[in-house]
Amino acid sequence: LRIRSEAIKLAEFIKFIRNKAVQDKAKYSIILQDINNLKIPELGNEKLSGISLDNAISLSMVPDTIEFYPNGMVTEFVINIEDGTEKYTISASHNDNGINIIKASINE
Repeated sequence: LRIRSEAIKLAEFIKFIRNKAVQDKAKYSIILQDINNLKIPELGNEKLSGISLDNAISLSMVPDTIEFYPNGMVTEFVINIEDGTEKYTISASHNDNGINIIKASINE
């Protein structure tokens, strides 16, 4: 349940930043700061300027910067989070209005 909860938390954070870019009529970026931390440089030290995931979870992101635009568009991205037993992929494409979450089991 922990990794599922973290995947949902991350997807909600991404949706929040997309909505904030539209509301503020500003461009925001999410960057991968380290293995389980994402940061939004444009927000400086605001409370919602980043998100940290559980230390037992590793995160990878392609590309390493996701950009959100005032018109609601987002650069195409794929984020994988896993804990050794389960893996979730969070993604968006240029011609997709939603943020997708897909669960996959890790075969050992």
